[in-house]
Amino acid sequence: MSEEKDRNASAGWHHVPAESGAELAPRGAFEARTEGPDNLVSGLIWCVAGAVVSGFIPLLSGFATAYGTCLATKGRGARESLLALAAVVVPAVAVGAVTQASSLMEPVLPAISGFILGLLVAKRKLRASTLLCAVLGLAAALIATDAVLSYAAGTTLGASIDAMLTAAAAEYGEMAGSSEVQSALEGAIALLRQYWPLAYAAMAAAWCASAGLGCAMFVHSGPDAAECAVKLRDFDLPIWALVALVATFALTVMDREGMPVPAEVVFWAKNLLQALRVACAIQGIAVAVWFLATQEIGRFGQVLASILCVWLETEFMAMSVVGLVDGLADFRNIERKGLRSYQYRASETK
Repeated sequence: MSEEKDRNASAGWHHVPAESGAELAPRGAFEARTEGPDNLVSGLIWCVAGAVVSGFIPLLSGFATAYGTCLATKGRGARESLLALAAVVVPAVAVGAVTQASSLMEPVLPAISGFILGLLVAKRKLRASTLLCAVLGLAAALIATDAVLSYAAGTTLGASIDAMLTAAAAEYGEMAGSSEVQSALEGAIALLRQYWPLAYAAMAAAWCASAGLGCAMFVHSGPDAAECAVKLRDFDLPIWALVALVATFALTVMDREGMPVPAEVVFWAKNLLQALRVACAIQGIAVAVWFLATQEIGRFGQVLASILCVWLETEFMAMSVVGLVDGLADFRNIERKGLRSYQYRASETK
């Protein structure tokens, strides 16, 4: 009889509701809230810190401003977005003036890349199209900035880059110890003369990648922020990017076949083609990751497959072809007529 009473007492103890405030650590105590005035202030502080460091460590700037923008704008309106923008731009301009940067845009652009990515994630507007526009827009801003500086110096951007490459070829040519090294150096210089705009695109992509890490830290800060998460396997390029890829490829082939195409048009078409090829290769990798996810392959297997896909792209351009074909064949059954947003499809791919 006593054993039965003890058992009932024990069962009753398990079902007694805990008193409010009696827990050692209430649920959610260690999770960052994504709304409220405290988070707004913290976000603005992160934005200012990222802007201040932009003149010294540009990659770190994008990370900090992206995280701060997510904190400051998630679940809020245009007023808070403008406050975050001011917290990014004003300190960055001040840093450029104090450090006597060659252009005030030099510290502003890395910081603004974090603001753009952070705002897109917080507002759940990050799509392949907006991400591609952000990278290309930042690259264009970089090129325009250097073009203005070159014009102020009495020359053009192309001429200044050509002079820099010529000086580099002469300097390193004297250090070349054999004809093979000299030949490789000349080939590299010739390649850089044709594809120097890709260096600007690569810098813009690096800034966006750093900002993406800041957005990822925000997404993992709590359940309210998790709804802003994006997934690689849902990456889907817009139609205009695929059309531009085909058009630039056609222009390149026309020039190779000797058809009359202006040299400047061919130059920019070749560079845009290579940039879009990288974006298309990312879509091909997304298709591979999606296929593995449907086969219930874990993240480790998906990472290994992604590395293999990168090798296949560098050796055979395989993944860019897969990405282009997916844009036409729709392997993943994405509704092309609606928003091509992978954030709104998160529930379908969990």
